[in-house]
Amino acid sequence: MHWSGRGTHINIPVPPGGTGDVPTWSDLKFNPLGIYNLRRRLGALQHEPGVFMRYKSNFASSDVAWFSAGMHNDGQHMTPRDTYHPLFMTAREHTGTGESAMRLRNKLRDSVRDEIFDMVSALYHTVITLSHALALGNFMRSHIWWLHHGPPC
Repeated sequence: MHWSGRGTHINIPVPPGGTGDVPTWSDLKFNPLGIYNLRRRLGALQHEPGVFMRYKSNFASSDVAWFSAGMHNDGQHMTPRDTYHPLFMTAREHTGTGESAMRLRNKLRDSVRDEIFDMVSALYHTVITLSHALALGNFMRSHIWWLHHGPPC
């Protein structure tokens, strides 16, 4: 079953538990159902037919970013060694069990990874632009911290 987008045909698979009422903004959680319900809340631009499907990957990326906004300074980064971070458990809610649940969780993980890679790419291009500006004598102050623990890029 796919969500119709309030009269606009779009192809968004309904995750387990996604057939009920749309929760309030404050009840949305970062998991496949929460992302699905966020899109239900935001709509699919029914007044501009075809736009949502044409830019579906952009909208999917913005849906992930909606949940991650402000996480870097929310003060919830310390987790005892013998427990999982609460977001790990939240991300697994309403995914079900078995192979289909694993695919759903993997899709969420891949969406977050892709958003991170996109933001790192944007940061990289910003740094390159800044270095060119510095070479030209246009000085700008920036604060960029990048912890890299792998082989050189």
